[in-house]
Amino acid sequence: MDADRALSLLSPRQRAVFDLFYGKGMTHEEIAGALELPVGTVKSDITRGLARLRRSMVPQEIPQ
Repeated sequence: MDADRALSLLSPRQRAVFDLFYGKGMTHEEIAGALELPVGTVKSDITRGLARLRRSMVPQEIPQ
């Protein structure tokens, strides 16, 4: 699965958090303020989003 398709598996909020954290280089606190979320939610979205991306990027076996 390519990266764009994998990112589409994330919730809209997780994509927003990822964009601000990895794309814009914002801190957890800055993201929390910008999106009006608790800092813990921002951290959870990053952790859970990364886990989902890792699972989706694992190469799948090709049936023979």
